[in-house]
Amino acid sequence: MDRRRFRAESRASAARETARDRALVVIAAELATLAGRFFKEDAFLGGKEFLYRNDADKILARTRTTAAILTLLTALVVFFGTREMFGTGAAFIALTLLTFDPNLLAHGALITTDVGLACFMFLSVYLFYRFVKSPSALRLIVAGIAVGLVLAVKHTGLLVLPILFLLSFSQMGRALKTLGSLALITVIGCVVLWSVYGFRYAARPNGLQLNPPLAEYVKGLKPYEAWPISQLVKRIYNLVSPIDDSQPTATNITLMAGQSQSFSVTPLVTFSNTIKVDWLVDGVLQTSGTGFNVNNLISGDHVVEAVVKDNTPLVRRDMENLLSESRRWNLTVNAAPTPSPTPTPTPTPAPVLLLEENSNHGVALDSVTWLRDPISVFSTRNFSADGRTRVVLFAMNVELQAGENLSIVTAEAEDSQHAIYPLVVVDVRNVPNQTWMAQVVVLLPDNLANAGDVLVSIKVRGLQSNKVLVSIRPPP
Repeated sequence: MDRRRFRAESRASAARETARDRALVVIAAELATLAGRFFKEDAFLGGKEFLYRNDADKILARTRTTAAILTLLTALVVFFGTREMFGTGAAFIALTLLTFDPNLLAHGALITTDVGLACFMFLSVYLFYRFVKSPSALRLIVAGIAVGLVLAVKHTGLLVLPILFLLSFSQMGRALKTLGSLALITVIGCVVLWSVYGFRYAARPNGLQLNPPLAEYVKGLKPYEAWPISQLVKRIYNLVSPIDDSQPTATNITLMAGQSQSFSVTPLVTFSNTIKVDWLVDGVLQTSGTGFNVNNLISGDHVVEAVVKDNTPLVRRDMENLLSESRRWNLTVNAAPTPSPTPTPTPTPAPVLLLEENSNHGVALDSVTWLRDPISVFSTRNFSADGRTRVVLFAMNVELQAGENLSIVTAEAEDSQHAIYPLVVVDVRNVPNQTWMAQVVVLLPDNLANAGDVLVSIKVRGLQSNKVLVSIRPPP
């Protein structure tokens, strides 16, 4: 009976131990409340609140176990690394010295970053040694991961890079090749470090800001404290320009007076949005912003300049103007040509039928016999089959332009009863050797035979001529 109860109690105790171990793996922790304090104070007090708001024993057990594992890993790395480099005897001596080192004994089980730094620092040197000894892509990647872990454990892990740089020169025959490989290892290490922070750019996750912001924090630093940050920003601007793009791409532009021209620049995007763009015309500040439009410039040569500057407070002095850059456009404005005055159109003179001297009789001749009036409507002396007479009238201001035909000239006769007789115009041309005078040939209609004296007139392009008297001889 005692054995059965002992076995049952043992199984229950084992179950409790298993449950406790599982609780160490997953802890439903409650985060500390942000109080808007100074970020270092917030980190200390917030960490304390986080620890004791949750199960402190489980959290401490878990993290101290991790520290102990790193201590054990440090001992293993030192042993195997020393054995590969100097032999088994040296490896045991190194392991003994490490095991009884007071610093390791004091910090081996504490939740600090010192043991992790020592572990991954030595691991990076050891893996770099193995890569230099027998280069391969796999060993290069593994060494890069180890460097990234050093950088992630503690800020002072940055010292691993100059250490590896100096070790590269131990291979004098392959120093340049080894330095190139070290550059790739550094890139891999930076990617690993970035992944630890969730591939974010901001100092804090989820849109949270440092308190105070970095720019405000730097203002409170002493000059020698702010100098490294300032130099880092300047080195960045040695590699990049504060201007990403500018339009128009042409630097020499010609405009007419009154014509406008648009300019724009695309500045570098910074987290603090401290880049400012100023626009100047002939050295005079006009406006600020990424775009600018010029118009109404006087004729002559002008210079449009966009000055882009990062006004970040992280740099207190920029004597070399590394944080600013400008774009210049040479603008030539030509005066608008003076418009020629619109000529006053010369009025088209009305046609004038010629008269006999001191008479209102028009100069009218039979087109065949060239006899003056009175003229019969019918005649046997003509060259037409209809037997009707054609009369030649002489006029001024009658001239057909290119493309015009007889339709622009009309004629009519008016008898004493004011009856109107349309006359068909059969020919219009200039009188030979008399360009100022035209002859207009009209056909006399049948119903004009008994009209007697009639007043004849013409129209050219709608302009009415004077009326002249023409005698019609009645038929026999």
